[in-house]
Amino acid sequence: RGRPVRTGSVPHALDAGIGYVPEDRHREGLVPGRSVAENATLTVAGRLGPLGTVLPSRTREFARRMITALDIKATGPGQPVSGLSGGNQQKVVVARALARDPVVLVAVRPSNGVDVRSKEALLGVVREVADRGSGAVIVSDELDDLRICDRVLAVFHGRVTAEFAAGWHDHELVAAMEGLTGTGGPDGPADTGRPAAPAHPATDGTEGTAP
Repeated sequence: RGRPVRTGSVPHALDAGIGYVPEDRHREGLVPGRSVAENATLTVAGRLGPLGTVLPSRTREFARRMITALDIKATGPGQPVSGLSGGNQQKVVVARALARDPVVLVAVRPSNGVDVRSKEALLGVVREVADRGSGAVIVSDELDDLRICDRVLAVFHGRVTAEFAAGWHDHELVAAMEGLTGTGGPDGPADTGRPAAPAHPATDGTEGTAP
């Protein structure tokens, strides 16, 4: 949208249309004592009732739609999120990030600690977001997370060291992530040396965009 976003402000980021999937769902992504519905609707509570109230019926209905859309395996919206498998907990975190139809989705290691089937489903959701015309940024050192991206930036000690188009080779990307000189992707790397975007506190890793 061409507007600067104030870092460190959750309300400002939400108003700017940014959805966020944190790396650690247990510490940053979920409220364990609350239900699937309550966790999935935290970012849209103001839309679930008049004059700042939250209507349980609207919360449940919204959660049911998200459960269906993301194929969350739960007994229902009222199930405690702590009773879900790791993959389904992560889907709840993604559901919350998508609840406001974000302009940009930022996902940090979105498949961290989930099984293969859940990983494929979660990465498929991120790809769908991009295919619908929104921006999607994945910050990860997991190569499988990055294979869906149209462009990958390798970061070493806080700086972008190389840029790869889709179709990159594992050994070239890993070399760039470790600060080594590689041959790059199909068209060669762009050794930009420019500062990395402050999307994640880690200094080494990769950032992919789709598209």
